[in-house]
Amino acid sequence: MTDLTERLTPWIADYRQQLPRWTREELYKWRAVQVFQENWDLGAADFPAMLRGSLAETGNLLTSVQYFARLMIERFADQFPGEVRAAFEQLFDESHPLTERMPRFKAAAEDWRERFEGAPAASHYQDERAMLVYLTLRYPDRYYLFKPMMYQDFAALVDVAVDRRQRAKVERVIGYIALANQVRDILAQDSTLIAAHRARLPANVYPDQALHLLTQDFIYCTVRTVKEHDGKIKEGLAWLSDSAEGGDEPDTEQAREQPLAWAIGAGVNGYLWEDWKANGEMSIGWDDLGDLRDYESKEAIRQELLAETTNGSSRTNDALACWQFCQDMRPGDYVVAKQGRSAVLGLGRVIGEYEFQDSRSEFQHVRRVKWLLEGYWERTADASLPTKTLTEVTYYKRFIQPILNELENQAQLRLIEPAQTKPTGGGGQDQSDPQPKPARPAYTLDDATADLFMPTAELNGLLTSLRRKKNLILQGPPGVGKSFVARRLAYLLLGEQDADRVEMVQFHPSYSYEDFIMGYRATEHGGFLREAGVFLKFVRDVALANPDKPHVFIIDELNRANLGKVLGECMLLLESDKRGSNHKVMLPYGGEYMYLPENLYLIGTMNTADRSLALVDFALRRRFAFKRLQPELGERFADYLTQRGVATDFVGQLVAAVRRVNDKIEQDRTLGPDFLIGHSYYSEGPQAGETNQAWYERVLEDEIGPQLEEYWIETPAQAKAARQLLRLHATMVTGSGDE
Repeated sequence: MTDLTERLTPWIADYRQQLPRWTREELYKWRAVQVFQENWDLGAADFPAMLRGSLAETGNLLTSVQYFARLMIERFADQFPGEVRAAFEQLFDESHPLTERMPRFKAAAEDWRERFEGAPAASHYQDERAMLVYLTLRYPDRYYLFKPMMYQDFAALVDVAVDRRQRAKVERVIGYIALANQVRDILAQDSTLIAAHRARLPANVYPDQALHLLTQDFIYCTVRTVKEHDGKIKEGLAWLSDSAEGGDEPDTEQAREQPLAWAIGAGVNGYLWEDWKANGEMSIGWDDLGDLRDYESKEAIRQELLAETTNGSSRTNDALACWQFCQDMRPGDYVVAKQGRSAVLGLGRVIGEYEFQDSRSEFQHVRRVKWLLEGYWERTADASLPTKTLTEVTYYKRFIQPILNELENQAQLRLIEPAQTKPTGGGGQDQSDPQPKPARPAYTLDDATADLFMPTAELNGLLTSLRRKKNLILQGPPGVGKSFVARRLAYLLLGEQDADRVEMVQFHPSYSYEDFIMGYRATEHGGFLREAGVFLKFVRDVALANPDKPHVFIIDELNRANLGKVLGECMLLLESDKRGSNHKVMLPYGGEYMYLPENLYLIGTMNTADRSLALVDFALRRRFAFKRLQPELGERFADYLTQRGVATDFVGQLVAAVRRVNDKIEQDRTLGPDFLIGHSYYSEGPQAGETNQAWYERVLEDEIGPQLEEYWIETPAQAKAARQLLRLHATMVTGSGDE
């Protein structure tokens, strides 16, 4: 049972993760049982009608492309109702073994087929599959739905022998029931799965207290998942063999047509990994066995290990690891270096045959490896990391598929750069060393304020809030430069204008968790590939890779998206005191962990004038400092326009007009300060050859005027009055500040 539990663990995790999909596609089975239970009456006066009602929801359990078990049993019931009733009575008689009941039912069906009137029947279709469906519908707490190929495929996955003799069809059914009972006992230990299973069952389906339908569903869905991904896995491994460019090639002609994948433990707490990486190798223990090539079988290794065993262990897994390391592994295979059950340390390609190096002090069984990726990829304990020292994982979809994704598009690990060969002899600079990047000039408070119109003290206050809270939201009406300020505030925090340490995205109503954190993307070859979202990529690839420097992630128009949906688990991690690996949370995809590092800062912007935007709930507000930006129409703004060629007196008239209309907006009870006209509308200045008046009128007609009409869409007179407040022609004639 222990070996079966270990084999099932990754598939149980995968099934649990895909439960919404399987519920949509497979819930009819629970409904089919409920309908049968509600309608079945062996003594019904109209037996054919009762039978049809009982089987009404069976769907493809009894009907498929070339399988018509339901059609034929209903036709037989129409012509031979008494005989069919009697056949079901004996099939459901639990006082007799299946080895008697099933052959008798099938023989009766063959007799009906031969006597069938009307269209000729090539088959009665009342085989073991159909009979086990009938038995499960009648006794769902005793039997399991059955498909012969499903059983054979699943048995192969878990390494259970199947009686394949032609005459052993009923024996295969009995073997399937025995295996399903073991699987059921294992599933019953997963309280999370059972709770999710109970929650998905509506009131109109069979409650499945004994978990027999769940067990069959798990078996079927596991086989289906493996088949769906088997081609992709082989294709991915084949692609991988083409992707290892340069470096050593396998030094043997024994490389497989399709490489296998292996997971190997790198010692306690992964202490062997650095040596493996540096020396281009991997190794296992059991040194007392000597050269593993001297053993003719796995059993011979096990017997040798048993001679030194005093604790009663069978040493089966140890012997298997040694045998596979020496005999089954091949150059060209791929290997995952793991630490315990929680982390992947590296991915590589086997390039050497087995070697026994007795000159080593320990771990004398060695193979050469070209390591391709390195890092620390933390995963949950149930996310397919085997416990054994060495395990073939080629067909462990839950484990290998994320590995293939990682090799194609690094999200958690990084490429291992080829070692640089330094020139020998002669003096001078080492030509293999990369040229250092030129130092960026410092970005100071003076640099930031030179680009902005706000007072220096206000900008300094924003910086202080960002450093204290780590999360800052700049909110305000349109046109106050929220995005412009955000980027310069980020550079000010970094101390330099380093765009590589600043990332910016803009939210919109369709933005999702999959875009931001992690999700599946369609590939050009069909199917889907799990990828990290833009935020998770920035955290892992940039911020965590350079922990000694601050990094800033800017979210423009933050409240345009459904924040709870987009942020997910990240909502908790945003708190300044929830940073670091001690506060990691598990993601719903692939069993990955996520945490935010101490060197990560977030800046969001919010437009307060758009009534269509989502409200920000208190949970998010508690995690951010909020700062309101207002139109900056002071001395710096006036100097800026003057430097761009706008006449000084004209600037004064412009500022006065904008302030007049802003006073009107602020005093309107339906609007208020969230709707003021910002300075950014005029920050562009006149185009070449454009007069001040023409530029001003263009901005009014194209940008501000339509916005005012939107503000007072139900009171056009108010909008017209506001536009009049912005007209400059009267003031230009009189020279007065008032119209």
